Amino acid sequence: MREVFRQLDLLLAEAGIDRFAICTARLYLQDVRAEIAAVNVVWKEYFGNHPVCRRAYGVELQAGMRVEAAFTAELP
Repeated sequence: MREVFRQLDLLLAEAGIDRFAICTARLYLQDVRAEIAAVNVVWKEYFGNHPVCRRAYGVELQAGMRVEAAFTAELP
């Protein structure tokens, strides 16, 4: 999840915005039951109290992948 956020920060910077422009997120986890607690810790570190409408789904990802994410940001 930290790598996802690192890459997200790069994309947001290119658009001239930051993480607080994120309004929705969809997380796709290989094993949602086993991984959601760890994801929540990293999520809180990254977003703090910023409210993001988030959904997490358990899916079968490509070999070696544990998480995939899609974000929507509001541009000023």
